[in-house]
Amino acid sequence: MPTVGINRRGHSACQIWHQPRGEWTRRAALDATTADLTRARAQLEALQTCEQEIAELAEQTAATHERLDLLRIAERVPGKSGLVMSPFDPEARYVDVSGYASGSKVKDPWTEKIFIVP
Repeated sequence: MPTVGINRRGHSACQIWHQPRGEWTRRAALDATTADLTRARAQLEALQTCEQEIAELAEQTAATHERLDLLRIAERVPGKSGLVMSPFDPEARYVDVSGYASGSKVKDPWTEKIFIVP
């Protein structure tokens, strides 16, 4: 039965000492190295796939936040039906939305931005 040992003569790969023949063989070391490289490549590919998915999700999230910021819901004017306060106008001027259904998109006449009717 062969005895397992590590070659300490500066060789990079582990080698197996076969006691009966008294010689070094690199086959087991090369097989182990090849298997390690195959596993490492698979792990690297999995990490790269994860990184790509994370980047895509980050882009989608940024786009969603941008869309949500662009589409704001107006506030109703208390006591005045059909009027809302513009969500984009710093003066919060009133916009007449009496002809629009709830959930409709309307263009703010002062800022030209789109908002949603409450």
